[in-house]
Amino acid sequence: MIEIFFGLLFLIWLKEVLNNKDKINKNKNNEDTINTNRCKPKISNKDKNYIFITNDTKYGLVDINSEDQFIREYSKFKLDDELNIIIYVNGGDIGPSDAIFHILSKHEGVINVYIPTYAYSAGSMLALCGDNIYMNEYSLLSPVDPQVEYNKEIDQISVKSMIDLKEEVGLEKLSDQEILRYYDCQLLYDDNIRNLKKVLKRNFNNYSKYKIDKIIKHFAHGIYPHAKQFNVDELYDIGLNVLTPVPEEYNKIFKKYYK
Repeated sequence: MIEIFFGLLFLIWLKEVLNNKDKINKNKNNEDTINTNRCKPKISNKDKNYIFITNDTKYGLVDINSEDQFIREYSKFKLDDELNIIIYVNGGDIGPSDAIFHILSKHEGVINVYIPTYAYSAGSMLALCGDNIYMNEYSLLSPVDPQVEYNKEIDQISVKSMIDLKEEVGLEKLSDQEILRYYDCQLLYDDNIRNLKKVLKRNFNNYSKYKIDKIIKHFAHGIYPHAKQFNVDELYDIGLNVLTPVPEEYNKIFKKYYK
């Protein structure tokens, strides 16, 4: 009898232990779900009327280095729709960003571009596709002269630097590899200026030739270090008519993803 009694007590104790363990696991799973939800903003694509271009692949935003992602989002709009594009990038690869640029440059509707904080290099090139460029007082753009890989010791240089090197020392003092790099850089340099001139004439047809040439000089001629930033006042001085501030609706969208 005593053995049966203690056996029953053991079974009751074991049942309680297993029940408590199950409760702890359920609570832990709930906490994990709550923590995950806190980290990720609630995103709905319903009635989404903007394209958000970044360097990230998080949250389903458009990576500037993926023309496929951009085309997927852009294809949801009609050619004459008004586009609202938020840009937050520190640069991008020449091929994909140029593809996005060429798509935007033939868009027939109004393009509104919003720069909540900064859009550097290839991001600035895309910003210049906008009919209206909205910036906050602390927002920044940068030069758009293309950068290319040089060698193992020097990661990247401006294409203008390679052109200047050739002008300084002559082709005969360059290695075969440097000569090939020079011709490639010259093509990239000329193409970049041609593209910029095309989009400025399209979007700012009231700009004089002098103003367009001045904007191109400051953005694309390689007269500054590539890491230079242009603030709103400098952009006004250059001749670019930016609008301030970014409408609160788009600042809120930005802060939803990047706090």
